[in-house]
Amino acid sequence: MLRFGDICFVPYLHDTGYRAKFTVAAAYGAVNMGYPQTFDCAPEFIPGENCIAGADAVEMADQLRRFAGDDSWRTTLAEASRALYDQAFTFEAMLGRYESVLTAAIEEYRGGALSAAEPDLSLIHISEPTRHICLSRM
Repeated sequence: MLRFGDICFVPYLHDTGYRAKFTVAAAYGAVNMGYPQTFDCAPEFIPGENCIAGADAVEMADQLRRFAGDDSWRTTLAEASRALYDQAFTFEAMLGRYESVLTAAIEEYRGGALSAAEPDLSLIHISEPTRHICLSRM
C-alpha cells in the first residue's frame, strides 16, 4: 500500500504506458519518479511540479537523496501529486470526458444504418451509489 509522501519509482527510458500506475500513486499522494520520457504517456505529470524526473542514474540518485532528506520538498510534491489526481483523474473530474465520448458514440450510432430501425439512445443519469453512467433507449 502506498502512503502520502512515498515514492513510486518507474526507471524506464521509454514511454512504457504506465499512466494507470502514475494515477494510482497520485491518488495516495505518492510521488512518481522516472526519466523525463517515462512521463510521455501522462503529460499531466510535470517533473519538478508533481513528480520527479532525472536525466540519468546519477541525477536520479541525487533526486532520491533530496527527496529522502528534504521533508518540505517531499510534502510539496506529494500534495501536488494528490491535487493532480483530484483535478484530473477522479470520477467527477473525468465525467466531462466520459460524456463527450458517449455523446460522440451516440451521435455516430444515430447516423449509422441502424438509426432508423432502432430506438434513439440518450444519456440519462449517473446511478448512485455505484456511480455508473446509464444509457437508455427512448
